[in-house]
Amino acid sequence: GGSLVHEAIDSMAPTGTPVVAATGGTIEKLFQSDAGGLTIYIRSPDRRTITYYAHLDAYAPGLREGQKV
Repeated sequence: GGSLVHEAIDSMAPTGTPVVAATGGTIEKLFQSDAGGLTIYIRSPDRRTITYYAHLDAYAPGLREGQKV
């Protein structure tokens, strides 16, 4: 009923499945979202695209904002 657009591909996997970045970039933001749970934003090297990872179980040890992936 709202105007929210969902331009995403949802990849379902069992709990505990490791997540690997779809492409290289820089971790823009790590945070806990009401809608997405534990999340990561990764910005592309040209800074034009952000890939959003949500509903994660945990972050990899040492993962931090500003880190290149």
